[in-house]
Amino acid sequence: MTDTIKFSLSLDSAVYNAIAKEAASRDMEPKMLIREIIVDFTLEHDLLPDTVKEELLLYRDLCERAAGIAVRLVDEEGYSDDIVFRAVEACENDPSWMTDYGRYIGDSPYAKNNARKQNINPNISYRIKIATRSEVIKTETGTRKKRNVTGQHIISSFSLFKRSA
Repeated sequence: MTDTIKFSLSLDSAVYNAIAKEAASRDMEPKMLIREIIVDFTLEHDLLPDTVKEELLLYRDLCERAAGIAVRLVDEEGYSDDIVFRAVEACENDPSWMTDYGRYIGDSPYAKNNARKQNINPNISYRIKIATRSEVIKTETGTRKKRNVTGQHIISSFSLFKRSA
């Protein structure tokens, strides 16, 4: 498993504003878009060791498979504000997905305080939001409305969603 590195990046304000505008159109934060651009570049130019490339592709695959499951659930059972939790539960019931998830995080899928889970789980939620054409429900103060999860699951909480207008 590779470590992550946080670093600061200075950009011309026009460049940053263009990235921020594009990120907003994709319902992303600018730093998420910048990360995707950099990862795409390293993959397209074959700049990574095979093990790292496989890890990145597994990360993306897990997120996309979870999003696909969410879309299927909406088609078959209808939409609800807990679509993230319903999709995660369905993923947990898929032995192949769980094996891949455990391999990605390098631990039991139910492990607590795993830094790799703190990286992938929000992106799974994000991909579900995009795939189901949703937006985050906000509280009166403008923060994400969340629900805690009880029992043994790979997540401990999730944001509630509503269909985008």
